[in-house]
Amino acid sequence: MYYIIAIVAGTFIGWLTNILAIEMLFRPQKSFIVFGKQLPFTPGLIPRHKKRMLAMVTKKTTKLFLDSFSSNQIDELSPQYKLFNQALDSHWASYIFLPPIKRKKLYKQLMIKIKEEAQIRNSIEQMIQKQINTYNISELESTVKAIALSSLRGIKLIGAGAGAIVGLLTAIIGGL
Repeated sequence: MYYIIAIVAGTFIGWLTNILAIEMLFRPQKSFIVFGKQLPFTPGLIPRHKKRMLAMVTKKTTKLFLDSFSSNQIDELSPQYKLFNQALDSHWASYIFLPPIKRKKLYKQLMIKIKEEAQIRNSIEQMIQKQINTYNISELESTVKAIALSSLRGIKLIGAGAGAIVGLLTAIIGGL
């Protein structure tokens, strides 16, 4: 009976600690102050480092976005080139006076300008950062949990399994 209680207790503790660890990624969203001191691990990991994470995501997204524009070779099937042509075709004069060869030249010049001018890159980065900043922690938490649901279940089960093993070992050592 002692072994069963130790295994059940270990399983429960392992499972619970992994649930807490997962929750502590996102929660609490604000610091807790007790007797004038901030409690450790408040706010949670992601809320605490939100600004730094968003800055890193912004930089990476901007780089990937700008790198998707190839100024050396024009792929007429690329989404960027199609978007460029759709924008031009929205005005009747450009549709008539910009034949394909001139469009390609204009597109190439535009892509070189976007990729090489720091002010344009900074403007694009600021637009991306503004959009990323609108994504709040609760939405991020929901998104991560929805995507990683099966993995998070596995993490909880691993915690329960590890806890069961620790409980069994504790019972064996305690029984000696």
